[in-house]
Parts: sequence; C-alpha cells; structure tokens
Amino acid sequence: MARSIHRITLLTTLALVLGSFGCSEMPSEPEFDNPIIPDDPTFEPPQTTITSGPAEGEKVDDHTVTFTW
Repeated sequence: MARSIHRITLLTTLALVLGSFGCSEMPSEPEFDNPIIPDDPTFEPPQTTITSGPAEGEKVDDHTVTFTW
C-alpha cells in the first residue's frame, strides 16, 4: 500500500513539473538581422565579379566550366 502511494505521489509530482514546463511562455518570433535572407528589409544582394570564364553571351558546349572570382 505504501509503495502505491509513493508511486502515485511520484507520478503526480512528475506530471506537475512537466506540466509547468509545457505551460511556459512561447518564444517570440526571431528577428531577421542577417543581410543574406531575401525577406529581410536590409537584404543586400551579393556583389560578384567574374574575373575569368566564358565571355558574356558566349555559348558553352562543354559539360564543365570553371569560373574564378
């Protein structure tokens, strides 16, 4: 009998502790401060300059092309 009361007390305590964590305040929405995320109002497109590779408008018939920047 004492063992079942101990088990009930333990389960009740465990349920209350877990329940209190489950009822905690929801986290706020993340703030976007990364300029790489396109939906961020401070988004800046990456600046890239290709220094070597096919010329602009040139057709490439090979299956591999190497670009350097």
